[in-house]
Order: sequence, then C-alpha cells, then structure tokens
Amino acid sequence: MAGCAGDRRSPTTRQRPRHVSTGSTRRIRERHLFGPGPSNPYPEATNALARPLLGHLDPAFLDLMDETCEMLRTVWGTTNSRTLPLSATGSAGMEAAFVNTVHPGDVAVIAVNGLFGQRMCDVAVRCGAVVVPVEHEWGTPVDAERVLAAHPTRSSSPPSMPRPRPASAPTSRR
Repeated sequence: MAGCAGDRRSPTTRQRPRHVSTGSTRRIRERHLFGPGPSNPYPEATNALARPLLGHLDPAFLDLMDETCEMLRTVWGTTNSRTLPLSATGSAGMEAAFVNTVHPGDVAVIAVNGLFGQRMCDVAVRCGAVVVPVEHEWGTPVDAERVLAAHPTRSSSPPSMPRPRPASAPTSRR
C-alpha cells in the first residue's frame, strides 16, 4: 500500500489507513484534519452523539441542565440563576453578550479586522451603543493599544463591569 507523499517510513512500517463506514457500501478513509475546521471530534464526542436523545422536558435532561448551569456559575464567578449554556454559533453568543451588557448610549470600542468585527459593530448599533470602530487590515492582528486609545474617555483605570439589566427588561432587541 502506498504511503502519503513524503512518507519516509519503510513499506513494512506504514500503517493501513482506517476507513469509516457511512452506512452504505461506500467506505470513507479516515482523515486527520488539522485546519481551523472542520476538525476531527474527540471519540468521546462521537460516542455521545450515538446515545439516545433526551427531550427538553425529560427529568434527566433537566438534571443535566441544572448541573451544567451550576458549573457555568462557578466558572463565571456568579450566583445569577439565569446563567445558562447557549447551543448556538459564536455570532449568536456574541449577540447574547451584547444585548445583555450593552445599554443605549454606552460606548462600544470594537476592533474590526474582518467580518466578525463588522458584525459586532452591527449588533452594538442595534443595542443602541455609540460604536467606535477601530479598523485594521483584514486578517491582521489587532493592535490592542490602538483599541484602548480609541475610547473617548480613556483612563488608566480598568473598565468597570457592565451594569446589570433590570429583570423586567427584554433580553433581545429584535
């Protein structure tokens, strides 16, 4: 069996490629993906996907959700009972963070070096923030000093924690 390009091992030490069953007669060679994504999941994650599903009202699911929320409160150092995981994209997580911490009139200094920075600006505008975009060439690292210097009321003290939103306030502005 031929090895990969650049494979310097002797033919007797090469390993046969593993194949993954697709449920049909076709077999797909297992690959190691090293890019930013898609990527190979951990075997534990793949095995978890084969387990029976729990409905959102199943007592076992509710127990698991309670346990997960408690662990998140520990990680974030809060006692807020509304702490919960979001099963969503990174953009949805970013939007949830904005709509729960940014208030109308707040200044939001946002580094923009690609699509997600632009998306952050859009979300902050919808939250009523005064947006100060700090443009960088797309795909280049953000210059933290430029971002800090862009805040109109820059001081040497660290930024304060966001003000909590009143319980009666909506959590979405759409």
